[in-house]
Amino acid sequence: MTQKKYFQKPINLQKLNKTNNSENQTSEPSVVSIDHEALTSLVPRKKIISVLAIDPSNTTGVVIIRCPIKTSTNPSVVMAADFHFKDIHPTSNRLLELNRKLTKLIEHHRIDLIIIEDIFYRGLVSTFRYLSQMRGAIMLTAAANKLP
Repeated sequence: MTQKKYFQKPINLQKLNKTNNSENQTSEPSVVSIDHEALTSLVPRKKIISVLAIDPSNTTGVVIIRCPIKTSTNPSVVMAADFHFKDIHPTSNRLLELNRKLTKLIEHHRIDLIIIEDIFYRGLVSTFRYLSQMRGAIMLTAAANKLP
């Protein structure tokens, strides 16, 4: 049995809008445009995909989006929240609490796919290390729930 490797390269779920080069034509900006082919390749045989997007930090932001596979239907935001971990010590307890909260969300909302924001390194090694630990805990939670 071959297991798919989902974390080999980033997958862009936003589809670029193609515009004509005429000067008079303007296109309306869209908040989010989903690449439906990328979604169906990750989670086949589904009509609606539940996506959990995560921004890891001391105040971890999460958003749950329902993305219909039909191209005529727009995605909808189900929930958006911040989890505050700054007051939880030591770091291992923060990571455990993150795991618990994400597991509850995954089970309650029947998540099909997890997206994690990349780390933007600005020179602080301790911050980079902590965010890497958070990403690792999120990936472990995803793997434990068999999610890409």
